[in-house]
Amino acid sequence: LKDINIRYVVHMADIHIHKREREEEYRQVFNNLYVDLIQKNNITIIHFVPSMLNIFLENINNIFLNSIKSVICSGEPLNDNTRIKFYKLFENAKLYNMYGPTEATVEVTYYELPNTQNILKMHIGKSITNCKLLILNKDKKLLPNGIVGELYIGGIQVANGYINNNTKTDEVFVYTNYDDNKFYKTGDFTKLLEDYNIEYLGRIDNQIKIRGMRIEIDDILYNIYKYSNINDCFITTFNFFGFCFWMLSVISVSIIIYINILISR
Repeated sequence: LKDINIRYVVHMADIHIHKREREEEYRQVFNNLYVDLIQKNNITIIHFVPSMLNIFLENINNIFLNSIKSVICSGEPLNDNTRIKFYKLFENAKLYNMYGPTEATVEVTYYELPNTQNILKMHIGKSITNCKLLILNKDKKLLPNGIVGELYIGGIQVANGYINNNTKTDEVFVYTNYDDNKFYKTGDFTKLLEDYNIEYLGRIDNQIKIRGMRIEIDDILYNIYKYSNINDCFITTFNFFGFCFWMLSVISVSIIIYINILISR
């Protein structure tokens, strides 16, 4: 045993998963059940999608949750307003922004957000262990620091493809000149900064995320155009008093559709 070099110590902890509530009950849930769960069990680490973190922060004023040491966010962009508000309420905790698609077993990067009032760029950080990230141009050539390109993800966590969809699999799970294994072609614009953190710059296509759920606007348009009497269509999303709405414009008729599961306040 004297020759064994122990480098890591594993700390055991309990995992608490709260049941999903109806959307209209979220504020009551955060005010009562979540806070009670955190206080009773001395929760130290919490994971949120950013829109749900906003709801959490709105409803814990004057409530002391000193056990919280780290909050992890992923699933959609984390903005500066949320970061600044978080550190006003949790001065001694850390806030992490993580990034990663389902095709790469979710998170593949991490970034510890600093406690500052300054406006920050949307950093998604650096790669986690056993993950390889490349920023390539349209010809799959590696780009230098500061040049915008598409993010490719490689490593043991990358999926083999989509079930029963070989066409889509061949389109986004591809080989490069930089590894013998396939990479996942994310469709995300990024660039490598001087400190080797990655800055996220948006989507190449029309895909959006609402509360971590991936929405393919092109797929919606495709199905709408199946109706023969529709000549043109436009879909967008917007926030109004903290609620997320979809606007669907078909020919000359505009319809505002409120979808309950997509409230983003």
